[in-house]
Amino acid sequence: MTDDKKKKNYAEKAQEKAEKAKVKKEAADKKKAEKDAAKQAKADAKKAKKKGKKGASDEDAKLLGEAGGEEGAEDAEVDEFGEGEGEGEGDAGDAAEEEEDLLGATAEELLEEEMDVAVRVIQDLYRRRRGMKLLRELVRANFMKEYDQEKGEFFYRNVRTGKVQLTKPLALGAEDLPDPPVYFAPKASQ
Repeated sequence: MTDDKKKKNYAEKAQEKAEKAKVKKEAADKKKAEKDAAKQAKADAKKAKKKGKKGASDEDAKLLGEAGGEEGAEDAEVDEFGEGEGEGEGDAGDAAEEEEDLLGATAEELLEEEMDVAVRVIQDLYRRRRGMKLLRELVRANFMKEYDQEKGEFFYRNVRTGKVQLTKPLALGAEDLPDPPVYFAPKASQ
């Protein structure tokens, strides 16, 4: 696959993933709003019951049935007669299943993210190594190692600028330029 196709594929997958996440979020927000409305209706029904307004309590239970679905209405009736423990077992089971689904999706997403991170790290390391290799090649092309016969030590000359330095270029790292062939000119006889 060419780079353009890979980029297009990656963009399409990212867009699909974003759309799925958006749909999940909307569904979760809707469900949360329904639960909040059901809780509020339950609280209102309990308040009305405490005040002794039997008619208002029945009315609240009916509203709860409309807002929270049939399970919410059953819960309200059970609560109204004092037989229930709050939410029904069906709600707890649904919450556990929903949490399990979210954990499974989250695990898959985390695994995918970890793989993406690993790929990026490997790509980064490769690019750094390739960059350092190119930099060393440039330094080798622009510097020469020469020998100073009077001082008895090597120095490095920049071929382009003509500048001389006693320390090797830092970009070479642990490597060094090859030693020049030592040539001593014969001394002129007088």
